[in-house]
Amino acid sequence: MPQRDRIRLSLNENPFGPSPRAVEAIKAHLDGLSRYTGSELTELTDTIAARESVAAEQIVLGEILNVLGLYLSAQGGPGGEFVYSTPGYTALVDAVAPAGGIVVGVPLNQQYENDLPAIADKVTARTRAVYLVNPHNPTGTVSEAAPFIDFVRELSKRTLVIVDEAYLEFTPDFTQRTVAGLVRDGAQVAVFRTFSKIYGLGSLNIGYVLAPAQLAASLKQLGVGAFFSLNRLSLIAADASLKDTGYVPSIRAKVEAERNAWEDLFRARKVRFTQARGNFVFFDNRKEEIRIEHVLASGALPPALPMVKIGTDHFWDGDIVSNTPLQHLLDQDDKTNSLVFQVDLFSARGMLPRDIQEVLARHKDIMYSSRTRHNTDIYKRMNNLKADYYKALLKIPEDQLSDEERAMRDSLASLPEITILQLIYQQKAYEGDSKDHEFSATSMREHWQSGLEDTRRTLKRRDWLALPEEGMGIVVHDVHSERDY
Repeated sequence: MPQRDRIRLSLNENPFGPSPRAVEAIKAHLDGLSRYTGSELTELTDTIAARESVAAEQIVLGEILNVLGLYLSAQGGPGGEFVYSTPGYTALVDAVAPAGGIVVGVPLNQQYENDLPAIADKVTARTRAVYLVNPHNPTGTVSEAAPFIDFVRELSKRTLVIVDEAYLEFTPDFTQRTVAGLVRDGAQVAVFRTFSKIYGLGSLNIGYVLAPAQLAASLKQLGVGAFFSLNRLSLIAADASLKDTGYVPSIRAKVEAERNAWEDLFRARKVRFTQARGNFVFFDNRKEEIRIEHVLASGALPPALPMVKIGTDHFWDGDIVSNTPLQHLLDQDDKTNSLVFQVDLFSARGMLPRDIQEVLARHKDIMYSSRTRHNTDIYKRMNNLKADYYKALLKIPEDQLSDEERAMRDSLASLPEITILQLIYQQKAYEGDSKDHEFSATSMREHWQSGLEDTRRTLKRRDWLALPEEGMGIVVHDVHSERDY
């Protein structure tokens, strides 16, 4: 199969392709490749303004979630908190760490939806923003329209609420579900949209944000959404896509038919799944045996790292940490004791940078690795709190406990013991910020050798391979935290 015909499921691309009008618009302007962006920026902004009934001054063009996260984190200094649903899409929250931002994850509810009451409880005076994805990624669930809009309206009175609606146009009642109306009303609400999903323009990297006037003005003052940062053809294609009124309904119908077919298959095989409403499905596969091929496929990234065949199909993705998340493993509600090997290509700890190239390298390290340590730290604290709660309940006489407290005491009586062995690549002094995509033979041999040495050093510690003593909960070991054995 030609590489361009392969569908990378993990990216939620639109396999049906872009609007024919977008393709024709690009072809018609190919002879202008020597020209910088000009009136195309204003034309797309005006089209969006008319569609959303929002002032042009409140529209910022570009795929700017990471820029927005970094900007909000830097405003007001370090220590600002960013609340989001976990597991979830992390582009915005991953960007807050370099400026001292703190990520506050809130688990999804039993229906794998945003747990709105729990999110509201996490908002404090330190909260800089709440980031909600609706429909949620990766579960695909969409919150009930009216209650969700009311929730965002009320929460925006306390803090900025950013709603990522990247997949909302896959729902037939999109106009009733969007919170764009709150932006029009002047609420502290920002709405993110992208042309990479239902519009099929993933390679052109174009989207936009509807934001409060002051926030939009501040971002534009920094050059965000300026003509020099935007691809001229992407603006032309996006404008043509919005004007093709028949395109989105046709794609929506095709995606719904495919999604329904998958759900019929899940029902037939008695597989649990969520009520996903995007262009992807979310189902329970923990009864499937995870073999070495699955791990290799998660770390494959052609052409440097070849695809891996599982059964009759070939797979690749390119990031072990994000697609076999430690967080998902720790979220499992069971009593299984576990020995976990956590592989990370980026280290949050490192030397103080001395020049701009080292700053860029450290920024990438922190952005990509901080979620790993953050999840580990959070679950260690949670496990310790559960253990303390159990000890406190044991001290209360039986006749003074409620039925709910007895049930809680019994459920906490046998918490799982988990050992996490961290294998974190240590950056070489000569490496820069290209190590996430520089896959030369020399670089790969160095990485493999480092991984082999770290694994051997770890396996020599037989005491680390044993389960923690009863009551210790989660124990983390890292060979690079010790000088020698």
